[in-house]
Amino acid sequence: RIGLGQCEEHVGDRVRGAGETREGVIVRLDRAARFSGHVKERDKPVAGASIGLRIGSLTEPALAVSQADGSFSIDRAPPGELAVVVEGYRVVAPHSVKITGDTTADIEVRSLPKLRGTVVRRGVPVPNAIVQCPGTPITDANGAFTCTIDTFGTVKVTARDSEGHWGQVQVAIQESDSDATVTIELANAGTVCGTVRDDAGT
Repeated sequence: RIGLGQCEEHVGDRVRGAGETREGVIVRLDRAARFSGHVKERDKPVAGASIGLRIGSLTEPALAVSQADGSFSIDRAPPGELAVVVEGYRVVAPHSVKITGDTTADIEVRSLPKLRGTVVRRGVPVPNAIVQCPGTPITDANGAFTCTIDTFGTVKVTARDSEGHWGQVQVAIQESDSDATVTIELANAGTVCGTVRDDAGT
């Protein structure tokens, strides 16, 4: 698990059964490496960014938060080749770091565009509607929502309320675009009706 130091247990060659005890067990802990540096966007420090690490498909987000000067420190970084993850940003460089001991690296990032919008039905804002975009936000009392877009091109965004009304919009977002604004009209509704039967047809 990311964030844990290496642990080695020496118990000899004998196998212990249930209920047996063993005294004199030595557990040796090696000090884990520290990964530190600064988060920058076009040479400007990024404050409040959540920095995480990924080993293969396992991601540990928010292991550290960058300070006002962009600095961060992950005190228990595991050894190996680790991918760098910064929530809400695209990591430009380095995409990965090799941890063999205390490691320092500055992380260059680019902000991901945000999609801001309002969900309405017959022109009236809909609160508590579920929006299918990253983070799956729920609209506030004014029907408003915000999500960060982590893919580019034509993005489909769907919203639905608790009564089954739904709507969808398509928005084209490129990497260099600024934040986009949309209005989703819940103009569609549908009901699924049927009969439940067992193997005997009852």
